[in-house]
Amino acid sequence: MDSPNRRQFLATTGAGLAGILAAGVPPARGQQREVSYLCWNNFAPASDKKLAEIGQRFTKDTGIKIRIDHIAAPQQAAKYASEVQTQAGHDIVEMRMHFPWLYEPQLVDLGDIVGELEKKYGKALSSATETAKVNGVWRAVPQYRTFFVAAYREDLFKKASLKVPDTWEDLYTVGKELK
Repeated sequence: MDSPNRRQFLATTGAGLAGILAAGVPPARGQQREVSYLCWNNFAPASDKKLAEIGQRFTKDTGIKIRIDHIAAPQQAAKYASEVQTQAGHDIVEMRMHFPWLYEPQLVDLGDIVGELEKKYGKALSSATETAKVNGVWRAVPQYRTFFVAAYREDLFKKASLKVPDTWEDLYTVGKELK
């Protein structure tokens, strides 16, 4: 899947969000609709500022107010657990890695949105699929991927007559041998 830039991703996400909201039951006449979004605070403050601008544009374009709450990455696990326990919290939550697996029962099927994104940008990377697709159901929308790039000491591998590992299992085995 070609990586869309931030603008393309947020525009697509906004369009998907609008579709989700449009399918819901409208509030009483005169009541403004609001969606809450929990995300991690970015290490680059300008990114959070830009997200706020995009949120304001979304509100202007749709009439739906979006409340964006930022949280530090180390606090995410506790916040998610609290929202699940109280059955109250944010409508949309930014999750990484294993969280969709931990909170599968609380997450809706997002297969239709992922399907539209894959039609436009191509198939999601297998590593993204492994974290966002839980038991065959898309519980998260892949946003971005970071890759684990291993560095190793060639001299130690040569000394132990070991080859560079191809799988995580191989890495585990080599690690035990080099210890």
